[in-house]
Amino acid sequence: MDLLLVHRIEKEHISGSREGFSLDIVELPISNTNANILGRDEPPPGYHFATDLNPDYRRWCIEIGVGTPFQKLLVTTDSRAPDFMIQSTLIDPVMLVNNAAVYDPRKSTTASVVSGMSFRQVYAGGTLDYSGIIMADNLRIGNLVFAGFMFECTNKTKTVIGAGERPQLGSLGLNLDPNGMATGPTRIASWFPAIMSYLNVPVFTFDFSTRTQKGTIDFGYIDPKKYNGTIAYTSVEPGSTEWIVGISGWAVGTTFWRNSFRIIIDTADKGPMRVPRWALDNYFQWVSNNITWSEKHQTYQFPCKTQLKDVVWGIGDQEKRGISWQDLVKYYVDGTGPDAWCISDLRGGFSMDNGQELYFWGRMIQRTVFLVFDYGNRRIGFGDKDN
Repeated sequence: MDLLLVHRIEKEHISGSREGFSLDIVELPISNTNANILGRDEPPPGYHFATDLNPDYRRWCIEIGVGTPFQKLLVTTDSRAPDFMIQSTLIDPVMLVNNAAVYDPRKSTTASVVSGMSFRQVYAGGTLDYSGIIMADNLRIGNLVFAGFMFECTNKTKTVIGAGERPQLGSLGLNLDPNGMATGPTRIASWFPAIMSYLNVPVFTFDFSTRTQKGTIDFGYIDPKKYNGTIAYTSVEPGSTEWIVGISGWAVGTTFWRNSFRIIIDTADKGPMRVPRWALDNYFQWVSNNITWSEKHQTYQFPCKTQLKDVVWGIGDQEKRGISWQDLVKYYVDGTGPDAWCISDLRGGFSMDNGQELYFWGRMIQRTVFLVFDYGNRRIGFGDKDN
């Protein structure tokens, strides 16, 4: 069928329970061939190459339905983006491989094109580049149905969809930007503010078990069975459109170093936990007296046989939360047998934001801590949990 051109829809209709819903995290493995490319032998048993992705850090997705009848699609959740972007059959077929599941608007009886609107979105420093049109169609997320919802529909990309290390999917933006998606000539409101204003409790949470390798993203409520004790909250920076908060310090054994630094929680980031150099200095000097700084990896190398220690950070004036040493992964970098050297998930390196250092906390923190994104009160909560 031909796609019908329609004018911008001013208001989406949402139906379903306002009590909230839970979505299972769907994991897709991300292939990594660095070891073969570099022509290296296998690392010692129990370790991973330092240049390789942690094999546990798979792509996290949730399943949604788009169109009439609903077409099941997987999308990544991205707390740094305002956009709701769907990959589609409008892309050049040569850019779609491995039977990647994408949205086919011609198979939906409720699909329509929003006239005069377009978008372009660039991620990962320009390596992922998407552009296209704005569609309106029915959408299902959890137990909620959005009628005539507007979203970004890719029809041009420089990235092969469904290939190798990057089985690129759509993106479900979760950031705080009230100005809407990166559409033109005007910005269209995204689904996230709409769903937050619809639910009785405007929050969402991440919970993942490293033991079961399963997790959920809950919208609209906080499940007390998924964490221990209380939630420690810290406020999002005033005026920020992203989930940027302050960490009040770093604990080393019984010593607490009260020295604040800024972090951003990025649910799409699969990298290590990045902290200031002074925090790394204090932590690793406590762990071992046999350490060497690696400029390449922006962290300390240590003998692989070294037992790491718990990581603890401060939240506000009183609260502390942390990660068990057992949840830190060791990465092999050099040597053999008892002389093998490793690094861990704790790294340095930062971005500059408004003239200030900003440290990224991504997948590692999601796997090891119960996270609350409190949209209504503009704050992030950290809860201890059993992994």
